[in-house]
Amino acid sequence: MKLTWKGVLAVDGGAIDQDHKELFNLYNSYAGRPESAVDKKQMLKDFSQAATTHFFLEHAYLQANGFGEDQIQRHSEKRRQFADKLASLSGSGVAEILVCFQECLRWHVLNENRPIRLFEKSK
Repeated sequence: MKLTWKGVLAVDGGAIDQDHKELFNLYNSYAGRPESAVDKKQMLKDFSQAATTHFFLEHAYLQANGFGEDQIQRHSEKRRQFADKLASLSGSGVAEILVCFQECLRWHVLNENRPIRLFEKSK
């Protein structure tokens, strides 16, 4: 199943949303291929690199906008948990990796980015 970006998912109307869209596109680029055409190791590497880059962007946003140290630490912990989750999937099949990445991405955009979304709306 492909992921579709909708305006209701918007967080900041800027760089974070653009990154989210790119993560959706990355997921879709793999979800649209036959499983036999997917290099699983490369897919995990691509997901990991893109997510790490994105988490660092959000971390910088949190710091630049005066979010509390507790929120920044929680964000860092979520990043570590996600990296560990991806690493644990190295023995899994392509379909399982895609489901996991999709679920994590949806949860991240809808729930973990809630503080940023609320902050942006309060401006």
